[in-house]
Formats: sequence, structure tokens, C-alpha cells
Amino acid sequence: MPRRKGFTLVELLVVIGIIALLISILMPALNNARTQARTIQCLSNLRQLTTAFQMYVNNNKGRSIYYSTAVKFAQDRTPQNGFWMHELRPYNGDIGVIGVCPETPESSGGWGTVTLTWGPDNDTSSFLYQVTGSYAINGWIYGDDADNPGLRGGELYSIGPRDAWITLPAKESSNVPAFADSGWVDLWPTDTDPPGDLVSGGIGYVGMPRVCLKRHNKRFSNVSFVDGHAESVILPNLWKLQWSKVYNPYKVPPKMPPNFGR
Repeated sequence: MPRRKGFTLVELLVVIGIIALLISILMPALNNARTQARTIQCLSNLRQLTTAFQMYVNNNKGRSIYYSTAVKFAQDRTPQNGFWMHELRPYNGDIGVIGVCPETPESSGGWGTVTLTWGPDNDTSSFLYQVTGSYAINGWIYGDDADNPGLRGGELYSIGPRDAWITLPAKESSNVPAFADSGWVDLWPTDTDPPGDLVSGGIGYVGMPRVCLKRHNKRFSNVSFVDGHAESVILPNLWKLQWSKVYNPYKVPPKMPPNFGR
């Protein structure tokens, strides 16, 4: 019987080298595929949130969520009421799931960041008690009873002119943001807002820095619009959206950091 010849050491090393080379070629493609899958899931979440919002508005005779109601609950320390995440729960039972971007797998316990959700709070009187999420509602689409829309340092203050608030149904609704990736629950952008640091989620700001996060491929923020669609928006183009009635999307945006959105 003829003897079978086995692999030599050199041949074995060559095969191992080829396998290692193939893995090094395939890994970036696999990582890109996983990143794209997370982006698609995030966009799906935003579309579902917007659908729930549309159902709320239709069920309330065209009226949006009243921010003053949310403020009242926050002041009275009444949890699980008032804010959009509570008001939309009856319209989507999985809002606790669809409210979390897959790029933010862990919670911060407070403000969110590019990789962490906002909330939850363990204080039973907090509006964030056992509530967590990755998205913000565009504060300019809150209900028209919001004379003093915003809380800062525990005191009410006016963020912008009365005519800035968007009434529903909105004109050019395909360019009016409803929800977006964010480090907090809501925001009121103006066309002069700076971009922030792209990581911290806008602590200390009420406008654009809250959504200007390099969360998807380090250059996109996912946004849903009042008409129901959602898309990935390259960071500089966030300034080109119609955030409010008085917002000017054609204004030259503030100076951006180097390599911003690249």
C-alpha cells in the first residue's frame, strides 16, 4: 500500500496565513453590515414613534402633546405622566423597546450620550422613573398651550417666540422633524445653535447639541419627520431642517468642528 503524504509545516503555515488574510478582509464588511443593521433598526424605531404620535394627534382632534401638562407633572413630582413617552404608551405598547436605539445598549441614569440612553431614574417621584430612551421629540411641535416651554434650573422660562411653534398639520411636513437621536427627551433648536461636542448629548443646552451626536457611522443622526418617514441625516444637514416656524434652514450654520460630518 502506498503511504499517504501529509501536509508539510510550510504548507500548513501558508493555509493558516490565507485564512487569516480572508478573515481580515471580511471583518470590516461584517462590522459594516452590523452597523447598517443597527441603523435600520433605529430608523424603524423612529418611524414607529412617529406613527404613535400621529395616532395621538388624530385621537385628540389634531392637538399635539401639551408641554405644560408635562411641566405640571414634573413640578408636582407625579411620575409616569405628562411627557411624550408616557402619553404615547397607549398607542404603542412596546414604546419602552422602540424608544431605545441599538447603538445605546446601556443606560446612564441621567443625561444620555452618543452611546448611552437617558434615564432611568430610581426616584419614584421622577418623570424618568423606570423610563429610558435614546430619542427626543422636537419641542416646537408640542401643543399650542405651551406659553413657557422648558425647564431649566427648576424654573420655567421662555425658549422662543410664540409664533415659532408648529401647528398641525404642518406645512412641508416632510422636512419638519418629529423625533431624533438625542441625549435628552426633548429640544428646541434655533438656527444659531452650535454643534456641541457630538458626544455628551447637549448637557447645558436646550437646542441642537442634544441631537447633534455622531451615533451612526460617526457622521449621521437618525431623524423622523411629521409626515411619518425617517432618514439618516448627515450632521451638518441637521441645520437644514425646518425645526420651527421661525427657523431659517437656508441660513449659514455656525462654524463647525474640523472633519464635522465626514
